[in-house]
Amino acid sequence: MRDLFLCAMFLIITGASFGQTSKGLDLRVNNVGWNSTYATVTKQLGKPLKVKKSTMKAGNHCTGDAQTFMTLTYRGLEVSLIGDGRGKGMRVYEMLVTDKRWLASGIRIGTDVEGVKGEFGEPNEVVDQDGTSTFYYHATDESTQVSIEFRDGKVTKILVAESIC
Repeated sequence: MRDLFLCAMFLIITGASFGQTSKGLDLRVNNVGWNSTYATVTKQLGKPLKVKKSTMKAGNHCTGDAQTFMTLTYRGLEVSLIGDGRGKGMRVYEMLVTDKRWLASGIRIGTDVEGVKGEFGEPNEVVDQDGTSTFYYHATDESTQVSIEFRDGKVTKILVAESIC
């Protein structure tokens, strides 16, 4: 009787968790993810090989506000940040992984399709084009999406990007 009760409780608990909707994928590389600060990026990833910085005056961008953009380049990883017109409040809005040295929430370049599905589940959308397949997942924020590109069944590119317009 006790075993039957425990089995019933297990089924109720697991059934409830399967019925929950996903909160979205929080893709992270070395604890750096969407919306991480500049300080977190440099602390977790170290000094970049290259830094590119640009500013846009107010009224010249889709938001109408002055903005600063910065791209930090590491071997096989680009991290793009956005902040105000004075370069304050810099935060990650995009990360592109192209080298297997970077572990991105349990997957890396070279992971096969089943490995990605095992880690993240079924994608929200799949697009096949020109010899590549791309899996799209919703991220934790509704304006952000994760895309994972495959060629010959292996991951070649991992991207988390926020729509900033």
